[in-house]
Amino acid sequence: MSLALRAARFVALLASPALCFVAAGCLSSKPTSKVVPLASLEQNYRSVLEAYGEGGEAWEAARAEALDDPKLTRFLVDNLAREMVRAFESGGQVLLAAEDNPYIRAREELIELGAPTVNLAAGMLAEGDDVLAYHGADLIEGIGEPAVPALVDLLRDSRDSVRRRAAGVAGGLDAGSPALERALTDLLTRDSEWIVRAQAARAIGTRLAEQRAAATEREHLSACLEVATRDEDILVAAEAALALGPLQDLRAAPALIEVLDRAEGEGHPLAARRAQTALQTLFADPTPRGSGGWQAYWKGHPQRR
Repeated sequence: MSLALRAARFVALLASPALCFVAAGCLSSKPTSKVVPLASLEQNYRSVLEAYGEGGEAWEAARAEALDDPKLTRFLVDNLAREMVRAFESGGQVLLAAEDNPYIRAREELIELGAPTVNLAAGMLAEGDDVLAYHGADLIEGIGEPAVPALVDLLRDSRDSVRRRAAGVAGGLDAGSPALERALTDLLTRDSEWIVRAQAARAIGTRLAEQRAAATEREHLSACLEVATRDEDILVAAEAALALGPLQDLRAAPALIEVLDRAEGEGHPLAARRAQTALQTLFADPTPRGSGGWQAYWKGHPQRR
């Protein structure tokens, strides 16, 4: 996607485009009617941007003042997002160690703002453009708990591409939420698209392994993964098996062996490798075995119930 087209799509996402300021050449070589010069802004809007440029105590005071005014807050979020995307497109992502990196600064400010950033970030994640979706996902993951309701909505979006992306973000979100866990299990057990179910299995596995899932939902999540090992699509079943392996719950052994047996029977090497990895992880045994070998291993295991 061209930079100009991406800029146009980004403008459509902004909460208050008529107030947004973009310096010449930031996102597009052709300014649009929705962008106004800095000098033409009302004093309070101009001041907050000037304070951002100055940094330090002036910016801290201006940011606090902006957060007391919903319109000014929306204006600030819009322009920080523009600055972040502009800096990324200019190569800022490769200079992450630089202390004055404009991409890092704008990203961190947006995350710090928290809830006011969420709606724009959700809109970016839902965009068809991969770069905007990447930034939206990154912001939501950084914001954490305040972004949960918006992420749950994205998990229930009518577009399978959005549901898949949202599930990917949910795996890394460091916030336990029964609503989030239930939305993921709905995707895993009911979604019509195999690739969405597979991503939901990965996300649930990550949340369980990294202790991110709500404690009240952990047993249910594990049970849903075990059910998913019998999914009609072998790749979904294999992803569920791969998610169960690191949980070290030997009660899952028969289900994982069954996935490997099925993958071997269907001649699906990728699914077989994932099931093999799941079993090696579950038993902390690196020895590769066929499904018959793992069945015999499990039959003689001292912790078999």
